[in-house]
Amino acid sequence: MQFDEYYKPFQQLIFLVRDWEYPGEANYGEGGGKIILDQRLQYDRSMPPEKKLVRQHIRTCFTDVRCFLMPHPGPAITDPRFNGRLKDLSSDFKLHLSVLVPWILAPENLVIKRISGTKVKAKDLTNFFWSYSRVLSGRELPAPKTLYMATADGNNAMAVAEAKELYNKIMVEDIMGGQKKYVEPLILRVEHKRIKETVMKHFDDTKKIGGEEYSREYRRRLDEDLEKMFRQFYKDNHSRKHWYWRRPALYARAALTFIALGQIMRRMGANNLTILCVAVYKIAFVSMLCWFYARHRRLDGQSWNS
Repeated sequence: MQFDEYYKPFQQLIFLVRDWEYPGEANYGEGGGKIILDQRLQYDRSMPPEKKLVRQHIRTCFTDVRCFLMPHPGPAITDPRFNGRLKDLSSDFKLHLSVLVPWILAPENLVIKRISGTKVKAKDLTNFFWSYSRVLSGRELPAPKTLYMATADGNNAMAVAEAKELYNKIMVEDIMGGQKKYVEPLILRVEHKRIKETVMKHFDDTKKIGGEEYSREYRRRLDEDLEKMFRQFYKDNHSRKHWYWRRPALYARAALTFIALGQIMRRMGANNLTILCVAVYKIAFVSMLCWFYARHRRLDGQSWNS
């Protein structure tokens, strides 16, 4: 099993040793835990290979490895009538429990979760939960390599989800978002190809566990998913087409209507109303010409549609 050259797969591992009976050898708490941890993780050539590998991989897999020694809670817990009341616990246990809880859970001690150097968002945790649940659903404890592959699954799935989110964001905000009602099919295909290349490069550049060979299948799935997303965008864009032509149609109807009204007013001798109808007709006609000019010049048509 090979890990990333620059990042360790996981961040923090804490060994909590309960009922520590030798405070003379190592004091309770983190300080004594460090002494015991350093002793237990030492290895030499005479040690069996499997035990030696475990000790090596603990340091290799985790950025920060710690240990905390907890005293025994006291004789009260052996009483069948014990109901968990703090006053029945030993003073040493309560003292070090008050140290342990903030040592683990205090906001300043919490770190952003990373896997192989990549920050893990809350929504990405579902990918890892799904991968681990499949591996740990059996009756037997899985091999370390199996857990590693489960982490690689979750990590690559996270990279795919992030790439699809990027594609959707660019398409919605830059191409089809805002007040834009319709995009020419040819332009939409060109933009899809450009954005897809950007997204695939983003996926390739994302640090992933398992290497290029393992990520190849996820890259293929991403390619298929992007094409499906584009087909949906294409379908939605086609449904906007009649909205796109509504504006020039309105200009044309207004021009024809006021041409007819102008003729009627002229025959009736209402010169002032005739002049008004001619002015409105010219405004509608010029607006329609401007709309077509903007469309064919590929200007920002949304300013004319608004």
